[in-house]
Amino acid sequence: MLTVDDGWESNEANIVEIAAKYEVPVAIFVSTQPVEEGTFWWSYFNLWTTGSSSKGIEALKKVPNCERLAVVNKIKKRYTLTREAMTIEQVYKISLSSVVTIGGHTHSHPVLTNCEERQVYQELNISKRKLESWINKEVAYFAYPNGNYGTREVQALKDSGYKLAFSNVPQYLTRQKLIHVFELPRIGLLEGASLAENICRMVGVWHPTINNIKKLFTNSSSPSSNAVDHKIEKANIGILEK
Repeated sequence: MLTVDDGWESNEANIVEIAAKYEVPVAIFVSTQPVEEGTFWWSYFNLWTTGSSSKGIEALKKVPNCERLAVVNKIKKRYTLTREAMTIEQVYKISLSSVVTIGGHTHSHPVLTNCEERQVYQELNISKRKLESWINKEVAYFAYPNGNYGTREVQALKDSGYKLAFSNVPQYLTRQKLIHVFELPRIGLLEGASLAENICRMVGVWHPTINNIKKLFTNSSSPSSNAVDHKIEKANIGILEK
């Protein structure tokens, strides 16, 4: 089974048509605001910084959601982007495929652990309600934006009527893992990665190897290291706010 996040316009040709041809089941987790507006919030940073905004985006993923929104809305006023997300009509069309399942991915694609509790429930319920009205089917499955979640987010999903959720934990989906239906692991492939890297990801050796290499060069438990990371994040956000 394949899982695909966000709801990109290219998913119809690059994912759905190929999955249908080879009869491979695929779940596409769609954020509803980008479908309505046409764009994803991080794409404005790519345009603003000519594609070199990864540090700024990662910094924004670590601050309270209200701070992220303030920066995003400021940059949105400067630029107009062409559509990159699926349309409502496309979401409905692909939902008719026998190999496609549409799942929730919040309304505006925030990092849920950075949101206030009221925002978490709003993001889950608005997304679920809109998707179900678009495809005329129940939406019971979910994928956490950026992979971030905790006990609060799991409970909110249960309260909102979802039945299972996928994380970004890079592990195989075993019988034992199926016990925790709101924390299902999945192995991510990257569009810009080499074939060799993605093969390493699929067989499960990529993340353990990278983590071991990182341990050779950094000590993430060091107070000084954490202080430096915090200063870098604040500096990146400061640059974005100017």
